[in-house]
Amino acid sequence: MKKHSGVLLVILLVIIIIGGCALKDRLLKKETPKQITNSLQLFLKFDASSIEDLSDYHNLISKQGSFNFTEDYNRFDGKTTFIEIGKDFNKNQALSIGFWIKPVKRQSGFILANGPVQNTPSLLVFFDSFKRVKLNRGKSSEYSSQDSVPFNKWTHVFITSDGSNAVFYINGIKQNEFIQETIVNANHTKTYIGKGFECSTIAGSFRCSDTYFDGYLDDLRVYNQVLSSDEIQKIYEETKK
Repeated sequence: MKKHSGVLLVILLVIIIIGGCALKDRLLKKETPKQITNSLQLFLKFDASSIEDLSDYHNLISKQGSFNFTEDYNRFDGKTTFIEIGKDFNKNQALSIGFWIKPVKRQSGFILANGPVQNTPSLLVFFDSFKRVKLNRGKSSEYSSQDSVPFNKWTHVFITSDGSNAVFYINGIKQNEFIQETIVNANHTKTYIGKGFECSTIAGSFRCSDTYFDGYLDDLRVYNQVLSSDEIQKIYEETKK
């Protein structure tokens, strides 16, 4: 009887210890960071012999021009190469776009576009001749990164937009923030990576937006939510070149 009592006492002590540890863990456990995987609308890694969308949406990808898959499969030549995606990413007010960029020439070029140039309801992300990355989500206003992006060097860029504010991040660090005009969404049916859309006459002047990007892109992501500074910093650290 004493033997059984001793065994029961040991079991009881083990239960108390385990229960106490579990309670302590619950009390001390930090809040789990929110998961952002479900909000990932597009994910291009450019690290295989083909280009495909690795998000859960598996968007249809169509490559145009001569990508060299034996060497620089993420090299956009500024002349003919671009990617067409059968999806519009400008339907949500909340949006985050991130990518690694290595431009090779002082040449303006579109990184992402789902419609023509200014004064139209389009989503445009482009690299300008002053080596800055710009965002256009409304009718005419453009917002640009504070720091320039150097040639022949990888730079991580992230842009968040919630319909009221646009924020730029360079290499994981918040740069500047803008108050946006009202976003005008449109029912575009496709998005280009590496070029803009066709030339057109806007407000009486001839504007051409089919400017090809000349350089390298990698780890391009589009989310339908505004990522936090910590989340952007984590992505930068995990993909740092």
